[in-house]
Amino acid sequence: MGVPEIVTMEDMIQVLLFEFLSLDKWISPEDFEKLWPHINSIFTVLFLVFTVWAFFQKKATKKAAKELHLMESRGGFGRV
Repeated sequence: MGVPEIVTMEDMIQVLLFEFLSLDKWISPEDFEKLWPHINSIFTVLFLVFTVWAFFQKKATKKAAKELHLMESRGGFGRV
């Protein structure tokens, strides 16, 4: 099996699964070809969800930092 001119993510996953991890006893390359579009769709949705979540977390972190700064500038949490 030669190296193709264009290497896709599917090719890299197949090499990882079948060459390095030897998972061909649980899933055949033909079954992987059938499942790959579904796996790719799931990972795309998860990536989009993570991106939106990270955006909202960034906003929440900035808001918490501003509130902390205001609280500390007013005298903080009390003298300890």
